Amino acid sequence: MDIQQLRTFVAVAREGSITRASERIHLSQPAVSAHIKAMEETLGLSLFERTPRGMILTGDGERCLRGPNRRWVPTVNCLRRQPVSRAASPGAAAWHGLQLRA
Repeated sequence: MDIQQLRTFVAVAREGSITRASERIHLSQPAVSAHIKAMEETLGLSLFERTPRGMILTGDGERCLRGPNRRWVPTVNCLRRQPVSRAASPGAAAWHGLQLRA
């Protein structure tokens, strides 16, 4: 799981739609779907119920977003506003707890 997947999860949860989330975070719909699928496989949880009207958080998805593990949500929002440059020192990325992918 990486920061982009977390950011995607938050966007889909807020928007209730893969289409609207993809527009919000400037990713293609297939990329958004792939991020959600990868998170669900990594966590072994179903985070969303897929309906004809969009995406609804499951109980597990709700707990991930608003429960005791929610500490990363403000971090995702903060990093979106102030992205870590790939040119930054590796120590800076480690300090933020991130692994930058090439």
